[in-house]
Amino acid sequence: MQNAQLIKVNFRKTEKRSKSFLKYQALLTGKKPLTKIEINSFCWALNGVKAVNLNSIDRSELLELFESIPERKITKEQSDFGIEWLTNQVFKKNGEPRKNCKLDSEQQAIVKNFKCFIWSNIFNSQSHYGNYGYNSPYKSYVPVYRVYDKKGNYFEYTVLGGGPGGSIEIVLNP
Repeated sequence: MQNAQLIKVNFRKTEKRSKSFLKYQALLTGKKPLTKIEINSFCWALNGVKAVNLNSIDRSELLELFESIPERKITKEQSDFGIEWLTNQVFKKNGEPRKNCKLDSEQQAIVKNFKCFIWSNIFNSQSHYGNYGYNSPYKSYVPVYRVYDKKGNYFEYTVLGGGPGGSIEIVLNP
């Protein structure tokens, strides 16, 4: 994992920013680990959910800020939930891999020797579905998590479809 780096993003000059913009700016640049609700709320903001009240320029600048931050820590509760969920998706109760598991043997070993998660990126799942003939101008950002093992090996994944039946998509396998 990388150490924190100086974050410098030049925002447009304006007299007043929306409360929503300032909230997400503070969330991304703050030092505290992020909760699942905060992560999902940020993704919804980028997706243009009207209740969040961000204009397209604010969304664009928040995306630029997000991309300038190398990694974002998540809470221990979120990490515990994530490894339990991922383990249940990958392995049977007896420890054997599930039949239709999308993770290869190296990724399964990372899950077995789990150390921590970080929120590493966001993925536009709308572009994923666009590959299947569904073309939309709207974005549908979902969080991408990086799973580390005790040796520093990792892979990144996201969940498409949400809920207990969501599908694991491997985003990066270095």
